[in-house]
Amino acid sequence: MPPQNAQLTSIIRQLQAHLATPDTAFLAQSAATWTVIDRKFSGPLGPLGVKAILARCINQMRPQYPWLPASRGIDFAELHKCYAQQDVQAAVLANSELLESFITLLAALIGASLTATFLRSAFGDGSAAPISLEN
Repeated sequence: MPPQNAQLTSIIRQLQAHLATPDTAFLAQSAATWTVIDRKFSGPLGPLGVKAILARCINQMRPQYPWLPASRGIDFAELHKCYAQQDVQAAVLANSELLESFITLLAALIGASLTATFLRSAFGDGSAAPISLEN
């Protein structure tokens, strides 16, 4: 379920569009995007906080995507190993849903405005990741 914040919904859609590449570039783009998210939110949430949110989102998605990693000790490298073992289209779809779930849960915890601010600061100028988010 997308957040009830138009700004945050726009950011999610831009990230999803960027990561909708159904080819081998998807894995590199996805890894770069999740690395930036992890770095940006590990400060305020702590590295375990980011992983806890990721684990919760994966647990919610496992019935639909049973090939996602077990949530115990999850990390982004393990997630991408699972993506690499799937059809690219399936990995793109799962990643898109995971990204939306992660950002929506994060917004519920720290607020949509703060989440949007952090995401814009992480991706806004294009130097920290391969995309640029617009308002």
